[in-house]
Amino acid sequence: MEDAQRILFIKRAQDLGFTLSEVKELLELNTKPRITCGAVKEKTLVKINEIENKIADLNRMKASLEKLACACDASQDTIKQYKVQECFDVGLNCKC
Repeated sequence: MEDAQRILFIKRAQDLGFTLSEVKELLELNTKPRITCGAVKEKTLVKINEIENKIADLNRMKASLEKLACACDASQDTIKQYKVQECFDVGLNCKC
């Protein structure tokens, strides 16, 4: 059962955007015999910061996509003035 849980953890972490190297680091937090509590705390705080940055990026992307969807609903002419690739950088100025 432990192997199945480990595989599920690995797959889920990959689904969330973690690389295999990052997943390995996370798993080693529980299995390395010589790792100190201070080292675990340092690694987890770094990982928490990385996760918070990813969440912020995802929230910005979501907001831009919502504005892009709004522009598409408003009129087909409105969206022509925007390049989809730019919507994550500059956002769209439409009101829904």
